[in-house]
Order: sequence, then C-alpha cells, then structure tokens
Amino acid sequence: MLCYSDMKSPQYDSLYKKYFHNENLYKLIEVTPFIPIEEDAEPISVHEPLSQDQSSMPSSTQCDEALLKEIVKRLSEKFKKDMQAEVTRINKKIAVSEKRFEMTSRI
Repeated sequence: MLCYSDMKSPQYDSLYKKYFHNENLYKLIEVTPFIPIEEDAEPISVHEPLSQDQSSMPSSTQCDEALLKEIVKRLSEKFKKDMQAEVTRINKKIAVSEKRFEMTSRI
C-alpha cells in the first residue's frame, strides 16, 4: 500500500496521469484531502459476518463514507450535466441531418 509521501512523488503522479484518463475526476481526486487508512493488526476472517450497524463503525470510516458520498454526488452531477450537453448536441445533429435529407429527397 502506498503512503502519502509516495502518492505525492513525481513518479506516482506521472503514472497516475498516464493511466487515469478522466481529467475531471483526476482533478477532483487531486484536491480531495488525504485520509490516512488505519490497518487492523488481524484482518477480519472471510467467514466472519460483518456488522451492518452504522454505530459500530469507527468514526474515521464514517468520515470516509461521507467524503466518498460527496465525491460520488459531484461526479454524478458532472456526468448528468455532460450527458445533457451531449444529448443537445446529438439532437442538433439529427435535426440538421433531417433537413439535409428532406432537401435531397425533394430534388
């Protein structure tokens, strides 16, 4: 697992940009504050059921969850806005194509 100093190294940054093509998402992640991850000394067994009770979660996990929800919300809003712009662009192209087709069919 990478530590914070590794993530801020130029090598990591260039590799990250090379393989992470979505510039908007990269910028969003870049400005997101770093949250340290606490690792358990003994990982949870695969056979041991996880508690779904929110109050049993550590506060750092709840903070991470809130941050992730905010990131997902921003990405969803951006995606929706981009899709609306794309639909408008495609509808304009369709209208132009229909006009051209009508003009060529009249001739």
